[in-house]
Amino acid sequence: MKTKTAATVCDALPWAQQMRDAATPDALKADRFVSFHETSPGMLELSAGDTTLKLNSKNLQVTLQKAGHAFVLRTPDDAAARLRDGSEHIIKLTDAGSVAISTEQWAGIFGIRLSLSGFSVGGRSADLKVILFAGLDYATGDAVFELRPVEEDTALRLASWPGAFAGDDVDATIVPHTSGLMIPRNWPKVIDAPYADCGKIGLAYGLSLYMPWWGVTRGGKSAMLIFETPDDAGIQLYHSPENGTTVSPKWIHSLGKMNYTRRARLKLVDGNYVAMARTYRRIAQENGTFRSTADKIAELPRLARLIGSPIFHVTARQYNVRSGTDTLFIPYAELIEKFERIQRKFGLRKAYIHVDGIGYRGYDNLEPDQIPVGEKAGGKEGLKKFLAFARENDYIVVYHQQYRDMYLDAPSYNKELLLLREDGTHHIEDSWAGGANALVCTTRSLDYVRRNNTYLREIGAAPDGCYLDVFSAVSGDECYHHEHRMTRSDSFRLRRACFDYIRRNFGIVSSEEAADWTVRTLHLVHHTTWAVNPEYENFAIPLPLYALVYHDAMIVPFETGRRRGSYYYSKHDIPFLHALISAGMPYLSVDASAEDVEAAGIVAELHGRVALLEMTDHRQLSPDGRCQQAVYADGTVVTADQNSGDWSISYPGKTMRGNALNWSVETEWNN
Repeated sequence: MKTKTAATVCDALPWAQQMRDAATPDALKADRFVSFHETSPGMLELSAGDTTLKLNSKNLQVTLQKAGHAFVLRTPDDAAARLRDGSEHIIKLTDAGSVAISTEQWAGIFGIRLSLSGFSVGGRSADLKVILFAGLDYATGDAVFELRPVEEDTALRLASWPGAFAGDDVDATIVPHTSGLMIPRNWPKVIDAPYADCGKIGLAYGLSLYMPWWGVTRGGKSAMLIFETPDDAGIQLYHSPENGTTVSPKWIHSLGKMNYTRRARLKLVDGNYVAMARTYRRIAQENGTFRSTADKIAELPRLARLIGSPIFHVTARQYNVRSGTDTLFIPYAELIEKFERIQRKFGLRKAYIHVDGIGYRGYDNLEPDQIPVGEKAGGKEGLKKFLAFARENDYIVVYHQQYRDMYLDAPSYNKELLLLREDGTHHIEDSWAGGANALVCTTRSLDYVRRNNTYLREIGAAPDGCYLDVFSAVSGDECYHHEHRMTRSDSFRLRRACFDYIRRNFGIVSSEEAADWTVRTLHLVHHTTWAVNPEYENFAIPLPLYALVYHDAMIVPFETGRRRGSYYYSKHDIPFLHALISAGMPYLSVDASAEDVEAAGIVAELHGRVALLEMTDHRQLSPDGRCQQAVYADGTVVTADQNSGDWSISYPGKTMRGNALNWSVETEWNN
């Protein structure tokens, strides 16, 4: 009997045998696999097997070609530089007075080095130097790009390298903007930097880019660009029906300067957006970003109680300082009564209960000094009785906590604790119930996390975990305060330290949105939304890109409403159908009706069956993308039509189907 050897990445490469035959270290040098030619003045070319990278050293346009399929990266966008006097100016990398061309190699990478200097900034000669690298990595078959700043008095503040894909010559652009968007070449509406958080730039790990990659697809072949240094990176997204979609990579300064080498990787992929998502999944598994829910359960067995459970989001109290009234208020004793009603009427074997507003003045007030427990909803004793009720029923209770906002009337408010912007000002807003707030520097956040939760443990009201608001929903913060300077990378590291404290000391840790960097740490995020415009219409075609990568690594609740529209969804979409396609954890109200419970039960059963399984495929069954189908690793197939409201779930052994708008459910058992 012959044994089958597992395939490797190398097996797919045309030079795999050459690698295996190498007899000396010299035989594995990159220049043994990648060749360099200057085909004409300024036209530089790298070749490795059936892959060719062409670089125009004059306009910095790049073409990557493999097996006859070519994708073009345009001339990079304008950059920005700041002189020593503080004045900032637009520059073009193509305007360098001097361009020195050479080659370099390391490991499996061989490429072209362009050393750009002689820039004129604001009409003055500047000492700025920028090194651009474009190479081929024979170990993976990818193209690798680096931007290396050499800054003295002149700082590079913003740059693009490489440029954007030529979006006018593709079938569609795929972006993990929120949960995921497909923008067809002929999409009829203009899209202009939706949800951007830095001018027109959407930073990585914010709503504009849950995961640090995007791509284009044409004729069953795709190209995807991946930020390998994403903390200070972002995109500028623009689409017009006339010219297609442009997604420009942006490298952002860190504490005033570019400061370090920025790197991106370009992969050519056989297939469409599903192939791109599966490619990124393998990268996340390789670099440790991916950590499965099964592994998290092995570390924290109680987490298994979330699989197939509904999630209840309740608020004990929210006080509005402007009106002087409680806008939300459910005492703990009343919460117990509401859960007992659900138990009596419907049964409730599992429950994950997220509680807002246990603090002194309730939800979104006085943070990060929200303790002690507020009296109005029942005080310490009322909260402890609610916890005792939950634990008698083996329900899980977690608390909302917030460690980014600092309200101006918080007892420990001190402007020296705040994030200081580069211009010497602070972010101040007056949007939430508790009134005006600033942002506390994340270097101080863990101290508040520890103090507040030590208090809760000391009074006998320790939760089963905590939801740390906002940390996973916004890109990294910077702080210019001389006593606690902080880069965006520092910010992510410090937020993770807060998550880890909760995980190690209390259990389940959750946050708001599904940023890629949180996957190896968080157990749950409260939503993976789809982008909608101010008229509550989808910007383009929603895709579950996040679920294709991380379905079995992050628990994500979904609304289960059967009418069109909600706070998080397009006015044309039915939330229940999104919950089915992504096989999420169902939200359920403490005031749920019988139909609400039935709908949540359908989603909970699906989640219970496939929460620990990969979404292996996704299909669009209609040209407008409104009818979609997801496939899971056990063969479960979910189909949902946002136009008609029809849905079906084909499990191994039975099929369920119905209509969300005209509520109906039927089950057929398979032989």
